[in-house]
Amino acid sequence: VPDPPGVGGRDRRLPVLVGASYLALHRIGEHAIHPILRWPHPILSTSVGVDGELAFDSQTNRSHLVRIPLAGGAQVTLTNGNSADRQPCFSHDGRYLIYASNRTGPSSIWRLELATGTIDRLTRCEQEDWDPAFTPDDSHVLFSSSRTGNYEIWMADADGSNPRQVSHDGSDAENRAMPKDGGWVIYSSGRATSGGLYKGHPDGAGAARLVKSAADIPDRST
Repeated sequence: VPDPPGVGGRDRRLPVLVGASYLALHRIGEHAIHPILRWPHPILSTSVGVDGELAFDSQTNRSHLVRIPLAGGAQVTLTNGNSADRQPCFSHDGRYLIYASNRTGPSSIWRLELATGTIDRLTRCEQEDWDPAFTPDDSHVLFSSSRTGNYEIWMADADGSNPRQVSHDGSDAENRAMPKDGGWVIYSSGRATSGGLYKGHPDGAGAARLVKSAADIPDRST
């Protein structure tokens, strides 16, 4: 498939997927599962906000962000257009939603202010930035970037300024998470012989493997 004009490099459009998705709420300690939504397209990632709302991405050859109240109510489409908007993550104060989007070419990190609808681009490079998350105090954003030639974990100020490399995996470091105390960054490594889940300090020091077997998409407990 040829690249769209002005993009260059590999085709960045997502393949068309088929099959519906279901979202359900399972409260810890309860046996019942509460259905929330049936969606006609695949849902790949979700984020729950402080106000009890859920954001998710819906993937076809394009993907958009949608927000629904977990307590019930109307769903709201947050983004639209011809881009792939995905991997949403709410800020802990409920003010922002950050996500990855290829709306201007290579995937970058974007920020949506929920009260106003204002959208800002946070990262800018010729390679791919995706998989964003806020640090527990919302002062920084974590994301995966291929700007060094392979994917590594990066951190920037909340407005995208002062980006710096956190992991030095050398192969494929993605799917970041940070415990509530902010002392570690946890991520998955795609190393052929020593992959698994790793942790390291935000300054890049102290990298150590936590899980030796194949593991992916870590998250912290609250």
